[in-house]
Amino acid sequence: MLKNRFWTWLWGELKLLAGLLLFTLVMAGSGKLIGATPPTPALHPHHIISWRRAKASWYGPGFFFHMKKNGTRYRKSDVFVASHSFPLGTVISMVNVMNGRHIKLIVEDYSPGIDGREFDLSAVAAEKLGMLTAGVVPVRYAVLEFP
Repeated sequence: MLKNRFWTWLWGELKLLAGLLLFTLVMAGSGKLIGATPPTPALHPHHIISWRRAKASWYGPGFFFHMKKNGTRYRKSDVFVASHSFPLGTVISMVNVMNGRHIKLIVEDYSPGIDGREFDLSAVAAEKLGMLTAGVVPVRYAVLEFP
């Protein structure tokens, strides 16, 4: 008799634990845990929901092997962008408005922002955007990721 009551009790406890576990998993999946509020995302001041317009230029060959602000040297084969508004490591998608070419870039240096130019591209990035002969072009950009 004692053996039967033990197994009955154990079966009841297991059903209770299984129910609690299922309830917790369902509630955790829906983000509605009791007493918990969903965390508010930390918004960076530069979060961009849509595309913006700016001017972009490119580094001339005189800057090869100079130090970038991220601590690396600028090599001829580097594909990156410099900005005076975005922190190092920001991932930006950029489109040349003049020809529709696009590229994904990482901010690896700071630019002086001369004459209202937001971005300075490496020579290879400028070539991929088709802006080597123009020098300064209007671009559309969107921030994809912050560091």
